[in-house]
Amino acid sequence: MKKHWGETELSESWSLSSEEYEMIESYTSSNRLGVAVQLKYIQIVGSFPRRLSDIPPLGVIKHWDENPHRVWHA
Repeated sequence: MKKHWGETELSESWSLSSEEYEMIESYTSSNRLGVAVQLKYIQIVGSFPRRLSDIPPLGVIKHWDENPHRVWHA
């Protein structure tokens, strides 16, 4: 997994589509971020994360926090 992501890469790789958002809407708000991270991780890497350190860097989470419209409505 990449350690450093540019703004364009973050937006293109980590934003959820409308269909993906609809899929995770059924989860509680406290679980949506974890489900979204795992979903996008699987799409990018092609497998489930094996350990917590496999999960993307805080930059990805920071991108979501600063740009919620890009995460939830790509």
